[in-house]
Amino acid sequence: MALMPELIPKDNFVMAAYTRANLVANQKYTLTVRADDGYRLWAHKLNGGAFDITAGALSGVWQQDAYGYKTMEFTAPDSGTFDLHFQMFEQGGNAYFDLSWGETAPQLPSLHPNPTSSNPLIGFTHPLQGEGSISQGNGGSTSHTGRSQYAYDYAVPIGTPVYSMRPGTVVKMRDIHPDTGGGISNQNQFNYVLIDHGNGYRSAYLHLQQGFRSRINISVGSTVQAGQLIGYSGNSGWSTGPHLHVEVHRPTPEGYFGKTVPFRIG
Repeated sequence: MALMPELIPKDNFVMAAYTRANLVANQKYTLTVRADDGYRLWAHKLNGGAFDITAGALSGVWQQDAYGYKTMEFTAPDSGTFDLHFQMFEQGGNAYFDLSWGETAPQLPSLHPNPTSSNPLIGFTHPLQGEGSISQGNGGSTSHTGRSQYAYDYAVPIGTPVYSMRPGTVVKMRDIHPDTGGGISNQNQFNYVLIDHGNGYRSAYLHLQQGFRSRINISVGSTVQAGQLIGYSGNSGWSTGPHLHVEVHRPTPEGYFGKTVPFRIG
């Protein structure tokens, strides 16, 4: 978003800059700002909308209350990658502007060693941010048996954004198979992302859309946050229709898909 000339205070020095960050819907963030004269702050989502951080920023309203350091909080209205814009003006004398910010993160529940149906792992956000409906749950007769007993399938259109359910590190990705679906003979021909969450657990996101890697900003080794975009749902592999399969498992010693464990979303 360009700095509009009519919004610049007359005969003042003005500085504009931005930084890029991944924000999570409904997550609180803390900002500390220091500006001897005026400033304003807002955020603009890539390929999306914008929202005020300071009151009226998008309408050109300047704040003049941070001669000393001022701390404030804002809540992200949506998940995704945002440009955080900050501007300041100086009426005279030496100009200074300091800004620091960080996530006001709640403590995540630990991943305990013995999850059961009555005591599942918790601390996982919705992988589709509420989109879709469950077409197959734990113990589903179609394919959620044996290793895959504890898993969820969400029926969603191809191309629906998929988000990490918990902070972690991307350890494996595959993006080579078409979205043609098929029967059990295609059971190993799916695209996926695997995220390691520590304590011996990984989350898996299966049947992703072919070509998803060119549209996301992560790779193997990337650290991701809960709610960060990691792919798009598809119809690759053993699939009777477009959907997303999610699970939490312990990998085998060789690093393959291990037995799933009970976990709760939300």
